[in-house]
Amino acid sequence: MAFSNLQSMFKLAQRPTHVISGRQGEEFELKTNAKDALLIVSNCTDCYARLQEKAAKLLIEKCDNLVLDVNCTLISGVLELLSCKKIVLNFLECGQIPTIMADSTSDLSINLLKHSQFESLYLHGNSSNIEICVGEDTSTKYPVSFPTDVPSHFQFVASWEKEEEGWKLVCEKVVRDGVFPTTERKMKEAQERKARDLEKLATALSDIVRITPKEQLQKDKGSPGTAAGAENK
Repeated sequence: MAFSNLQSMFKLAQRPTHVISGRQGEEFELKTNAKDALLIVSNCTDCYARLQEKAAKLLIEKCDNLVLDVNCTLISGVLELLSCKKIVLNFLECGQIPTIMADSTSDLSINLLKHSQFESLYLHGNSSNIEICVGEDTSTKYPVSFPTDVPSHFQFVASWEKEEEGWKLVCEKVVRDGVFPTTERKMKEAQERKARDLEKLATALSDIVRITPKEQLQKDKGSPGTAAGAENK
């Protein structure tokens, strides 16, 4: 296991990196010949960018007033925002990034055509004024609201919950189930589901092995009219 982790770290260290830095008031496309490259956009102000071709991962750091059109996927499924403000992410028809991470980021707007283009937003309480809009002509706005009873230094995750009336954006504190991030609610639901499954399994096994003495006796002697019963007579 440790050897496998070391291999993964080595591969990440060897991944090609493409950096766009220090742009002001420009339009540019995020692309590189290496499809497994890490794309980094750093210290850019008042810019408009387009992500049209698949890459491994995208990191946007220390950018101010940046608009990004996303029309593809990322191999890692992760877009990371670090110390940014006034960021607009527009997901176009082919855009899909399951996980967005925002740390020390304010005034973030994520515009989706449909809910399935995005799954989870991980962030800390030091990020603020974050909103997700879904729809093309008449969009529905989902502001991210942090739990009031949890200190801001915790990590939070905002994700979709399906309801009868439609979709709801739920923001919860992140807890760890081993190394995997989840929430207290989802962990409790998983534990209850596991307990129900174990109870069903125990009941099924009990039904299989339960044989009463009378049933066993009839099986050994045979029922009247059967060959075993005739021999006993």
